[in-house]
Amino acid sequence: MIITHSLIPFCDIATFNHVTTYCALKVIPPRVFISNVDSKMNGDRYSLYAVLNLPIAATDQEIHERHRALSLTFHPDKHPNDEDKRLATEKFLELQKAYEVLSDPFLRRVYDLLGPPGLLINWMEEDRTKSAAELQTIFNQLRQEWMTNQVDLNVAPKGQATCSVDATSLFSDYLGLENDPWPTRLRNRLEDVRLLRFTLRHDMRRRIAERWTVGLAARISRQANGGRGNFIGTLRHQYSPRISFKATSTLLFPREINLCAKYQSDYGSASVEASIFPAHSLFPPTTLISLSRKLSRRPDAMQGNLKVDIAHSPQVSISLTSRDRLEMEVNRPDDPYTSLFPLSRVSQATSFGIVLDSNYPKLFAECGVTLAQLSSQCKLGLEFGLGGFAWSLGGGWASRYATLGANLRLSEFGVAIVIDGSYMQQGLSLPVFLSHHYDLTLALWVAAFPSAACLAVYRLTIRRFRRQRQREITAALQTLEPGSPKRRDAEAVISFLKDRARDSRKVEASKGGLVVLEATYGAIDTAERNLGLFWDITIPLQTLVRASQVYIPGRHPKSRIQGFLDPAPFTVKSIRALYLFRGKTHYVEIPEYISLVLPLQGK
Repeated sequence: MIITHSLIPFCDIATFNHVTTYCALKVIPPRVFISNVDSKMNGDRYSLYAVLNLPIAATDQEIHERHRALSLTFHPDKHPNDEDKRLATEKFLELQKAYEVLSDPFLRRVYDLLGPPGLLINWMEEDRTKSAAELQTIFNQLRQEWMTNQVDLNVAPKGQATCSVDATSLFSDYLGLENDPWPTRLRNRLEDVRLLRFTLRHDMRRRIAERWTVGLAARISRQANGGRGNFIGTLRHQYSPRISFKATSTLLFPREINLCAKYQSDYGSASVEASIFPAHSLFPPTTLISLSRKLSRRPDAMQGNLKVDIAHSPQVSISLTSRDRLEMEVNRPDDPYTSLFPLSRVSQATSFGIVLDSNYPKLFAECGVTLAQLSSQCKLGLEFGLGGFAWSLGGGWASRYATLGANLRLSEFGVAIVIDGSYMQQGLSLPVFLSHHYDLTLALWVAAFPSAACLAVYRLTIRRFRRQRQREITAALQTLEPGSPKRRDAEAVISFLKDRARDSRKVEASKGGLVVLEATYGAIDTAERNLGLFWDITIPLQTLVRASQVYIPGRHPKSRIQGFLDPAPFTVKSIRALYLFRGKTHYVEIPEYISLVLPLQGK
């Protein structure tokens, strides 16, 4: 998975805010039968359309005509050879399955909204007679259930534990006797390590209506002078896709009420959050106003941020954040297999601005680099103000179920490191204070050991990626070798299509239409194609010509189109085509995730 971390201005270690987490508990409706809860909701969503090479907006007549043409080509009785008949039978049954669903208006709508899992539902006969609004409600409910099914069934409610530790005794001057042996010194230092604060929070959330959600959290906190606990209730309302409201309140003393309204769009957001303390009614509520906006409509445009904190000590924060694509050159050895290292692109994000408050106004800047294939990020931050100079160094890694991160901070207030981790949505945060004064040497040593470990892991990961890529390329090349089962089947399908392609080419050539001269489907990277990771689709593409045009939707899984073979399942692919139109030769290369339309506009 790809993980991106937002870059935020610095704050003191003691004021770190920990993310509140939730888990929704739902009940699967009795009409639903799910054979594999780990299957993706959108897996093979458009495969039935790809079998017939039709857009999702195809009319009933287009579905019928395309099915009839392909059925005549792949009918088993037209292929006397046993091996050809076996393959033709498989393709013929595949066509019938697609036609059975897409020719039925009800099943087609189910498939469009819910994907393949929707066809596993034991639909009642009365469901076909329901109104469009009733069916839409059922579809929306089932879609929501499936989207959250995996989390609901496999992950417990979320918990977060925070343990603040004062470990300054390990690095400060020794206070014992000078002639104490090192085991005694170490024991005395460890005995002086103190637990400053321990907090445990457990959250649950449940949807009570289409737009309403309630949550309940239990929080227990223990400090040196005692401990206390409280319950926190939350009510959320999603007024519209862009506007939401949230109200949070503690249920026991001390009472605290938090109200928040948020607006979110594609180009910016705005939120207002107010905290009210009934026990201190003489004081006005604390209000936080946040505004963010992209400075242009470009995807990599900078974003301006404004935060106004109206409290006893007002604070204003102004910052700019940029997110750019950065090419990172990698030394590629001569071996063509290991040269295809997938970490050739990383993303970069920077943030800089000013924080104005009555105590310590400051300038800050932060830069982060994310390695998408490793699902990890490292970032460096600098800060300068009346409180002195400070810097921080952090890194993080995440997988599907686990996260791990660390952030080291050096300032005039001392040296501290915060280690965060989670597994199956159960989190642990460990802020450790190493020094109460500015100690550059200590900070460098603390940063050196984790950095060295990360570099070692990085090198091992590079080797693992290279070995994995080599195995993938080797397997793909074996699939493309003459005589392999997949290639043999694909070549047989192409032989079925030769007559139709020849007739289409003759008709198009006679009227100056679209004639495919050469076409390949293969890895988008040139180095990978040079290894032979491509498949000739000249004949299959010509058979798709209709009225001097070819249209292949970008969402179609190309390997399901008749005559296509996936030459590199592990990477992004493209279609390269050389074609003749109106007596002129044209060339086009289109990534597989973009719809292919031939001829190009204006050609």
